[in-house]
Amino acid sequence: MTLRSIVRGCALAAALWTAGSHDRRAVADIRVFICFDFELDSADLPPGCSETLAEFASYWQDSLAGRLAPATAERAEPFPARAWRVEIVGRSGGERDGNNLAFLRAARVARELARLGVPASVIELKGSSDRELVDASNPRSGANRRVGINRI
Repeated sequence: MTLRSIVRGCALAAALWTAGSHDRRAVADIRVFICFDFELDSADLPPGCSETLAEFASYWQDSLAGRLAPATAERAEPFPARAWRVEIVGRSGGERDGNNLAFLRAARVARELARLGVPASVIELKGSSDRELVDASNPRSGANRRVGINRI
């Protein structure tokens, strides 16, 4: 089991728990996409990130085509991607110029998503240095040098 699959599983479990047991259908389509292991002091896409971004772009296209988010008691219609905003949050851990680097990582991921067909007009960028560390015992760990892509 990889760190990526553990994080995805935890995020889905948290989303289901937050929604409460009475309406698990409303959040069953939530997914978390994360690129880990950026090189220290670099915004270049790490190995495996291109595949993660292609998976997110496919998720976006599936939603546009109505293949995701079935109707629920709260929503009479499926939740289409055109109603989404995409939040991309770059993170850095213990690196030189951390806030700027975190934002540059988010911007690099946004450029790749735009190339893959996700409209730049729906993307919001954020950068965060030394917050929400996955590995607090080692701030410079590859798990902390990451970018998360969330549907908002």
